[in-house]
Amino acid sequence: MIKINAEDHTPYDQKNEDPNIKITSKRTPQFTFDEIDDVVNKVTVSVSKSKDKNADPKTIKYTKIPEGKWKNDEDDQRYNSNQIPILFQEDGEYNMTLKAETTGGLEATSNRLTLGVYVNVIRPSIAVKGKDERRLLSGTAKPTFEIKNVDPHAREINITATPGESEETAKKFQAVLNQDGSIKTNSDNGFFEKIESGYQFIPSKNLDEGKYSIVVSVINEARQPSSDSSSLALIIDTIEPAQPSIVLSEASNTTHPKDSLHEKWTSSRKPTFTIDLKDNNTDNPIKKVEVMVKGVGNKTYIAQKNNSTNQFVTEGESEKGAFSLEINKKLTFTPGDEWGKGEYSLSVKTYNSVDQPSDVSKKEVVNVNDDQPDRPKIELAHADQTNPLKEKSFEHITKNGSPKFAISNIDLKKDNIHEKAVTISITKGSNSIISGTKVTYENGHFFYNTSNLQGSSGDGEYNATVRVINKAGIPSTSDPFDFEIDTTAPNPPEIDWTSGSLVTTTVTDNNVLKTVAKRDEDFVFQVKTDKEIDDPKYITAKINNNLLTKPPKKIDKKEEGKNIWEFTYTDLLPKGSNRLSVEVKDKAGNTNNSAESDFMVLNELPAPKIDMAHNTNAEGKTSTPYMINKANMGKADKRKLNISLDDNTLFPYVEMKAELMTSPDSSAELSIKKNHPDNNNWTVEIPERQADGKYTLKVTATDVLTMKKETEVDFEVDTTLTNTPVIELKNSGTKSSDSTDAQETTQTKPVFMIRKIPNDIYKINIQISGDNNDYEIKNMSDVKDNSKEWGGIKKDLEDDKKYSITVTFTDKAGNTSSNADTPFKIKKIVPFVFKDPTLILDPETDSGTQGDFKTNHDKPVLLFKNTSDAKVTEGKLTLENKTANKSYTYPFKDFTPTGGPDSKEYKIDLIKNDSLTDKTAAFPEGKYEVTVELTYDNNETYQKQTTLNDPLIINRHKPSAVSDVTYTFNETDGVKTINITGKKQKNTDIFIQFDGQTEINIKKQSGDSLFSDNTFSTTQPWGNRKTLPSSLKTKSATTPRILRSTYHPRPTSLNIRI
Repeated sequence: MIKINAEDHTPYDQKNEDPNIKITSKRTPQFTFDEIDDVVNKVTVSVSKSKDKNADPKTIKYTKIPEGKWKNDEDDQRYNSNQIPILFQEDGEYNMTLKAETTGGLEATSNRLTLGVYVNVIRPSIAVKGKDERRLLSGTAKPTFEIKNVDPHAREINITATPGESEETAKKFQAVLNQDGSIKTNSDNGFFEKIESGYQFIPSKNLDEGKYSIVVSVINEARQPSSDSSSLALIIDTIEPAQPSIVLSEASNTTHPKDSLHEKWTSSRKPTFTIDLKDNNTDNPIKKVEVMVKGVGNKTYIAQKNNSTNQFVTEGESEKGAFSLEINKKLTFTPGDEWGKGEYSLSVKTYNSVDQPSDVSKKEVVNVNDDQPDRPKIELAHADQTNPLKEKSFEHITKNGSPKFAISNIDLKKDNIHEKAVTISITKGSNSIISGTKVTYENGHFFYNTSNLQGSSGDGEYNATVRVINKAGIPSTSDPFDFEIDTTAPNPPEIDWTSGSLVTTTVTDNNVLKTVAKRDEDFVFQVKTDKEIDDPKYITAKINNNLLTKPPKKIDKKEEGKNIWEFTYTDLLPKGSNRLSVEVKDKAGNTNNSAESDFMVLNELPAPKIDMAHNTNAEGKTSTPYMINKANMGKADKRKLNISLDDNTLFPYVEMKAELMTSPDSSAELSIKKNHPDNNNWTVEIPERQADGKYTLKVTATDVLTMKKETEVDFEVDTTLTNTPVIELKNSGTKSSDSTDAQETTQTKPVFMIRKIPNDIYKINIQISGDNNDYEIKNMSDVKDNSKEWGGIKKDLEDDKKYSITVTFTDKAGNTSSNADTPFKIKKIVPFVFKDPTLILDPETDSGTQGDFKTNHDKPVLLFKNTSDAKVTEGKLTLENKTANKSYTYPFKDFTPTGGPDSKEYKIDLIKNDSLTDKTAAFPEGKYEVTVELTYDNNETYQKQTTLNDPLIINRHKPSAVSDVTYTFNETDGVKTINITGKKQKNTDIFIQFDGQTEINIKKQSGDSLFSDNTFSTTQPWGNRKTLPSSLKTKSATTPRILRSTYHPRPTSLNIRI
């Protein structure tokens, strides 16, 4: 047999070697002739390709030589039997057999040896799938590699990815193949897959960003490696392009005002934008730009980079636009079409060389507007159009030195104008005063307030313009506005205070108006003005701040440089001080109202008032006649009379005259003094020695307008003193023989007699020591013989105490006299104690209940008893029936003593009254109020009147029977009761009686009588009794009687007695 030597046997997988084939990577492997018999002297090796079955095999013959070696018959080379080299020109599978020949010609052929000779290995290639470039940019960190030209006998594929130039960090990927080329063992860091074109590989983990040199090699079946493939230069760049930005270029940004607006505006229909590509990756540069526009129709502009020109151009269906890459790597973009008015939102997106898109840029919002705003308007603010008549032709004139301007016809929304984009310029002649200054915007209105314009530039004519610039920077300027500042006031007017209805008086009092208005129907006055005030519209007058609506008329009087105007005021002027003011205004509204002053309108002159401030009339200071008594005639200040007017405002304008008249034909003028204005009065003095008598004072008032009013007052002089008063007790029990001692009285409130009362007495005043009451007597109607009785003491006199009594007389003129020097004295002594008498019905004539002062007797008799120790000397008893309007009086002489002449008990027989003519008839029934009036005699005589509390009732009317009687039996806790109810006559008592028992007077539960009720109810113990009460009866105020019930059936057990 023939065997390949072990050192030349190089299978890839010895453990799993195919026993039918031997593998070698040697071009001339060595073989061993094994199991060759010694008799064999020649061998022939036949070699043929396994797949070339029709080809003749190649034979190599060897002859055994004595050294035990084998000589190749072709090259005569000698070889040991175990070191037989055989040259294989080509790789492939070969079938080898060994035929042995003996010297005897015997032949034997060995089993076939199949040998795989794999010396040459095809060099594989590697590329990114779908890409043939050897220098390649990958936008994925796990690119798919395609491996081609893999040796058909490859058993192992090795990929090496070397980042940069550092082989130490090279990444290796390996796949072991089966003999059929299928994947036997995959890489633990990637995935190999057999495909039609070869193999593809995808790393399981992302390759790091950066540059790689990637080669692939294989190892074949004979463990022979291939050469590395040509290097694939791969750049891994998975980072998206930086977010670009797009902004409106400065050239196209016409936003106004830029410092106040957050949005952007342009007046260009083809605005230019600047795009920052952020193209900083030289290995993966930006290749495409996409500009997206939303607004008036959505548009997209796409530009690709032309590598030859290094510029971006729009292609295909993209909107046309101009792109230009600047040196600073900024890209400018201008749309090829014109944009309409409106808001546009732009954003940009870029793509790098591997077509990775960037994030869309932030939006750039741009407003396109090429319309010019409406032309604004400017005028003086309404408040500064100071022409007083608001005439259109003078609206441009103002008196304000710092006028305010109203600016209008600006529509911020429609014309897209910012409120800060409105400016004003003011010139005076060729001088610029204000240039392009922003105006103020408040509450939807534009205005501008100047500051000290006149102060810096003076009065004169000015020019103002307003300029607006819309947000897109397009301006619009107003028409020039010519205005005039006039701050010079006209000369003041002059009021003629001596003409018309005005009078200038000679009043000298300080702080008093000297000018007085006449009492004319209309108030007329004249005013002088400068000639420039030539229209009544520019002159106004006010009285008390009320405008005179009637215009003045121009008076045809010539006074150089002046016009004269006459005003007529037809309304009623208020009385008192009035203020007249005249104001003139020029066409700018400058005012001069220095012509003003107050004048007086006098009230109607009232009659003067004569104040008899010291009137001594005892009835009061306002009582008449006015009187002057002796005391006041001795005092100068008391003889002075004050003269005044109800209207104090007239005081400065009035003079007074006083006359004292003793008769209509006889008078004397008195001196009269005008007092200080603060007093507003005059004083006239009655002469000190004026005789007693009656007089008339006449006072005449005259005002500055010659109006006169008079007043007359009657008064009386009375200086005669009155009598000294005398007072004494009216009833005095005892008197001391000495008239200076106090008179005694038992009365707590004694009665006095006042004597020597004068005829002209007005009042009497009495004072009692120890009594704080001041007793005053004014009623003199009962004065007789100059004496008057008085018993008005309020405070009781105290026992054993002395009192002094002072009496003062006052006459009608206030003259007084008194007994104060010798007051009247009295002493209160203890009085006798009296007791009320008793009065009852004589029991013989007292029917019914005894002692109740009720009877039905025909001739009742009363018993009277004096219970006091004092003796009754006089008296009377009166019975009064108010219902019948009758009364009966019994004098004390008709009282019949029952015990002798000194008896204190008396009997009064009522039927013996003198007014009752029929003494046999019964005394009239009724209810009588009883009054007893008695006179007692002790050390003094006293009278006492007593009205009894209980009336005397004489009643002979019989009551009606009870009715509607019902009985109810009850039992509670073993106690049996009977309840009886019914009706009865009013003013009757009702009784119940059971057999064998006393009668019971039925009362209310409270114990009160049922006398006034018309019903009754009672509950009585019943016990074991089975019969009803034996009788029911009512008892009247006279005689009781038993009545039968007529309103209910008679119970069988009820015993009614008639």
